[in-house]
Amino acid sequence: MDKFNRARPRKWIWTFVAFLFFAGAGFGGAKGISLLLGGLFSRSNLDRIAYHYAKNHTMADLAVDEALIVSLDFNSKQPRMFSKYFDKASPGTYSEKAW
Repeated sequence: MDKFNRARPRKWIWTFVAFLFFAGAGFGGAKGISLLLGGLFSRSNLDRIAYHYAKNHTMADLAVDEALIVSLDFNSKQPRMFSKYFDKASPGTYSEKAW
């Protein structure tokens, strides 16, 4: 029991040191996690080009009914498909302007 009581302050010191280490790793690692899981690409240039060529046009303004545009969303790493069908099936979702 005496050995346990003598080692008690060291256990608290090691607990405190471990808490500081893991708290620092947690807050410091948050930036690394956001880099791994978050957006890596800025879309400002893509928005500028899209605005230059498309201006205020939406999918409803297409001249043909059967156009399907397939793209990849860089930041969420998911495919996106745009057509007049999707515009009618989910109004307002696919006809939004990005700028």
